[in-house]
Amino acid sequence: LALSSLGRSLAERSLSMQVHPETPANPLASNAGEVDERRPLVSPAAFAKTRSRNTSFKKANELFHAMGHGGGRSTQALTAEQVGKNAELERLDTIRLEAKGIDFANQMAALPVDKLLAKLGTSLDKGLSTDAHAEKLERHGENVLDSEPPPGIIELFIEQFMDVLVGMLIAACIVSMALGQYAAGTTIILIVMFNAVLGAWQEYGAGAALDALAKLQGSNAMFIRNGIKEELDGKTAVPGDIVIIAAGNKVVADIRLVEQEDLEADEMALTGESEGVRKTTSQFNLDEKKDSEGTLTLPNMIYMGTEVTQGKGKGVVISTGMRTRMGNLAEKLKDVDSGVSPLKAKLTDLGGYLGLASFSISVVIFIIGISTGRGKDPTSSDPLWLQMLLVAVSLTVAAVPEGLPVCVTMSLAVGMRNMTQKNALIRKLASVETLGSASIICTDKTGTLTCGKMTVQRLWHFSKMYKVTGLGYSNEGDVCGIKDTPTPETTQALVKSGTLNPMCGAFLLCSDAEVELMDVKKDDAKGEPTKQWVGKGNATERALVVVARKLGLERKDLEKTYATRKQNPFSSKRKMMSVLVERVVSSESKTDSNIFGTQPFVAITKGAPNRVLDLCKRYAGDDGNITDMDAKAKQQVLNVVDQLSSKALRVLAVGIQTFESMPKEVDSDALEQDLTFYGLAASIDPERPEVSAAIEKARQAGVATVMITGDYLPTARAIAENIGLLAKQGDNAGKAIDCADIRGLGAEIMDLKKNIKEANGDKGDLQAQLKAAFEQVDNITKRVKVYARAEPVDKITIVESYQRQGHVACMTGDGVNDAAALQGANIGVAMGSGTDVAKGAADMVLLDDSFATIVAAIEEGRKIYSNISKFVFFLLS
Repeated sequence: LALSSLGRSLAERSLSMQVHPETPANPLASNAGEVDERRPLVSPAAFAKTRSRNTSFKKANELFHAMGHGGGRSTQALTAEQVGKNAELERLDTIRLEAKGIDFANQMAALPVDKLLAKLGTSLDKGLSTDAHAEKLERHGENVLDSEPPPGIIELFIEQFMDVLVGMLIAACIVSMALGQYAAGTTIILIVMFNAVLGAWQEYGAGAALDALAKLQGSNAMFIRNGIKEELDGKTAVPGDIVIIAAGNKVVADIRLVEQEDLEADEMALTGESEGVRKTTSQFNLDEKKDSEGTLTLPNMIYMGTEVTQGKGKGVVISTGMRTRMGNLAEKLKDVDSGVSPLKAKLTDLGGYLGLASFSISVVIFIIGISTGRGKDPTSSDPLWLQMLLVAVSLTVAAVPEGLPVCVTMSLAVGMRNMTQKNALIRKLASVETLGSASIICTDKTGTLTCGKMTVQRLWHFSKMYKVTGLGYSNEGDVCGIKDTPTPETTQALVKSGTLNPMCGAFLLCSDAEVELMDVKKDDAKGEPTKQWVGKGNATERALVVVARKLGLERKDLEKTYATRKQNPFSSKRKMMSVLVERVVSSESKTDSNIFGTQPFVAITKGAPNRVLDLCKRYAGDDGNITDMDAKAKQQVLNVVDQLSSKALRVLAVGIQTFESMPKEVDSDALEQDLTFYGLAASIDPERPEVSAAIEKARQAGVATVMITGDYLPTARAIAENIGLLAKQGDNAGKAIDCADIRGLGAEIMDLKKNIKEANGDKGDLQAQLKAAFEQVDNITKRVKVYARAEPVDKITIVESYQRQGHVACMTGDGVNDAAALQGANIGVAMGSGTDVAKGAADMVLLDDSFATIVAAIEEGRKIYSNISKFVFFLLS
């Protein structure tokens, strides 16, 4: 480690100080501001772990000296040889910057595309050459996150002996053998071995199940190398690789976009935000946005571990492995300690008390026996003191509860098996009991309290509201009037009348999402395939596809009647998208060919209600008649939008324009005007049906529940009211907050902790300030039940506050951004559909992602704790 650190230090000094006078110290300074080139690139530990990185710096250092660059050279005209040397210097500077990961990625996001490609030595059309890729792969290593190797069966076996009670049993075994009590010693050692084998086998089985989950989530990518497109393992990605991106792709590295068409990414695994993020290819100005703790994402970048939900594009790989944004978050886990489980702490205390008590009593017995001279065995020739010593040692051995470790391990192993059958995979035996001690659950919203899938719940076609039942992407669910009872008959009546066909057909054609029934591997160790509805594309558009299917409209059938001729993608500026379709004659069509009237060309516009409404001149009534849009009608629509939005529903509007012939202009300005308003669709990620009962069951058991989500406060509050976390009618003042209210205090606490650690001398003032900051945060968290707009650092602040108040905190999460909080909580609970980093930091993995499973696991944990307590009382009686 020392040699590696010294080598890096010398290479850095050479790279930063011995630069040719004619060459800028940082070629990127003019684009992205000055960079401190002497700043350590990586931690010494990380540097020592990567041999290839040491090799590259050694080569860089040798090249710098070989080119004759040193202090004191005079400025002179550049020769061709010197120009070549400077080009090589810039290449070496790029090598050095690449190792900085996030800093390098941010700087690359600020470069024009031509300079970016030149900096990385790649071509947009041909990509990297075979030799260039091999050289970079050797330098950077595989595109994977560093992780501690999983403990083997031998290591887990040895860990079972790291316990006070087991230590006492081993000591008792040794003493018994020394005293010639071989039967007792053999019995004790067999008990200890059985306990160790059972515990190690259970934990090893949990690790194997997690490995199986990880294998299900590997991903490939479409690369361009040597001018050839080929699908390859994402582990082979290196900076400079050209990657082709399409909807449904998992992003394998941090990539700078250079081409994109309507591209949107789901960054929830990285940031906690449930809404898709629209991307651009525009050059980014670093001075315009703060990159706080690596949590903000850039508009022209897509990041490892996220998913492309719609659109397509092409990009350049900027960072791989631990140098990615995800790797930066994973690195922070090394500084988080989850502490000791309540069971281990109590058993350790019990072992200490028993050991002290048995030793003290034995000493007293020994002294009494010696002083009174009583108890000497007349048949033994041993002196009295030796006989009393044997009695005292025997008492000490007898006081050790040989059966307790086996009882604890058996109870935890049975509980571990039972929880796995209930879709809760436990990674450590002691975590089973800790769950039983949990007093507060800090849960995410999306996918845990909710289904994790947007679902249309309301449709509005002028003057009439319709409700839609069903969850997720399946066909189950019905449609009916808002005052009616939904049944298959009400849905069939609407299908037969065709009242909603124009509106739902327009929503369907003006979207890119798809929902298909596919074979999907289950997230379990067997990985057996099962039929599931799988969605691709924008989450809200998937919901539109599902509601159209419930009303008998399928995209593949509709597209046989209406062929798309032009699409104007969604833009954040317009807040809408539009398509131009042409009605074609097809004998295969199962759809009424006149749902939009008799005109052959139809322009459909879908987007934010206020934007679409401003473009509408007419509206289609529930009776099918077209009426001019006046101020009263417009206000009626806006009132409905406000009503739906107040319930945290995401509302979209749709309008159409018809043409007798192909319009000359088909851009957004031409198509998005003179519209006829057709209706509204309101969707939400609905709460899971079982959640309300589970929260109430936990409340009755004395376990509090709080929601921590990245969503906006109105959405979080609405879901909390629906599931009973907040009262629908009552005073909820102060019970739901935006995490910005505590973020400043959290940052202050982190700074004070750092200052106390680094301070020399009197720390009284700093500790007083820290205590005051703790009290401020604790006073807030005591009353709050819903935290909105949460960032990763907020989750750590919140869980630490509850722990200071004496709570045993259970924290849920699924993204890399959740990993530090998962590891810091008493019990970290990761989602089975979450990232490998989150699962690795967690104590328990929910195979079904359901909040109700957490409550069931806590219930099982309490049973186990009760059983262990009863057995302890039995042993001590």
